[in-house]
Amino acid sequence: MRISTTMLVRSILISAVVLALVPQSAFSQLPLETRELKLQGTTSGSLIMKPAATTSSYSLTYPSAIGSVGSFMYIGATDGTLKWSNAAGGDNYVPIWDADLPGGGGIVWVDPAGASNPNWGLTGNTLSADGTLGTKNGYAINVTTNNNTRMTVASDGAIAINTTGTGGSTTTIGRTAGHTTAIDGTTNITGSTTILGTTNVNTTGTAVTTIGNTGAAATVAASTLTVSATTANITATTNVTGATTIVGTTNINSTGTAVTNIGNTSGGTAITGPIVVNGQTGNSGEVLVSKGAGNSPQWQSIASAVGIKMAGIASISAATSVTVSGVTGITATDAIIVTLASTSGSAVVATVTNVTAATGPTTTGDFTVTLSASYTGSLHYMVLGAQN
Repeated sequence: MRISTTMLVRSILISAVVLALVPQSAFSQLPLETRELKLQGTTSGSLIMKPAATTSSYSLTYPSAIGSVGSFMYIGATDGTLKWSNAAGGDNYVPIWDADLPGGGGIVWVDPAGASNPNWGLTGNTLSADGTLGTKNGYAINVTTNNNTRMTVASDGAIAINTTGTGGSTTTIGRTAGHTTAIDGTTNITGSTTILGTTNVNTTGTAVTTIGNTGAAATVAASTLTVSATTANITATTNVTGATTIVGTTNINSTGTAVTNIGNTSGGTAITGPIVVNGQTGNSGEVLVSKGAGNSPQWQSIASAVGIKMAGIASISAATSVTVSGVTGITATDAIIVTLASTSGSAVVATVTNVTAATGPTTTGDFTVTLSASYTGSLHYMVLGAQN
């Protein structure tokens, strides 16, 4: 059958008229298949949409309404349903996925420095409760500046501050004067250390606080060093220079056997306040008397320190004997020295002829001096006991 050009044109025109008269709803359910969709701009350029090369088909379902300003589209379900993100909460907010949102989770906008941000912000975070900065495994945390490690928190909890060669020449811990820096537990400090302000060492603990070691001397230099503690134990060689004030009970070499030296040959040793020995401060005029190696010294009067139990003068008037009474602690073995003092130059000889010993160290006795002739004048006497 032969179709002329005129008939072909008429058929196309008739089809176009029919299509124009048919309602558009009649085509709403008809799929339009094409490999590529090109949207041409009104002036220049175009937008081309085409599927990726894939062996299986999938569908993307757009939201039923347009999103708010700042929203973006994301896959909201495994069936290909697209959703709009919620509107941004503020300038510089960032999107994160929140699996706890209704419908299987969704994207929310959070303030990087806000409490709802699960990550730490570079400018800090505003928290509603205590936060945690750290690791959940056996790795350490390093804090660096200028590409140098300044502080390391090891996995076992040890904290190293400026321990490397590039860590910095000065390490300051604590605030200015008037504040307190508390350090608990075993603390090892090496190198030159400067502590400013009020410093409490083991003020509430019960463990021993040791300053110095057996390998090197411990030197403390200060214009004024105040140590206030119930018990202060200092072991090893310790050099303390400058004015030093120690308040409270202080034990120096209390359990050791080595010699404890206080003072020096040029400066001497200045002691203010009472000297307490075995809990006793001594009476006025008494001196400390050594009791030999291994024994504590004792407070004694000067006379007792040199063994003088009693000394005095007795007056004699035309008599051939005299008895001296009231000699504390006199014994039969004590030495009694007697001399006569007379302006006449008498040749009378004085002899101790009888001693009545005391019954105890605090009771008194007496002794009698017999003269070779009648004598008038003074009898000087001294009772010496054995030193102990």
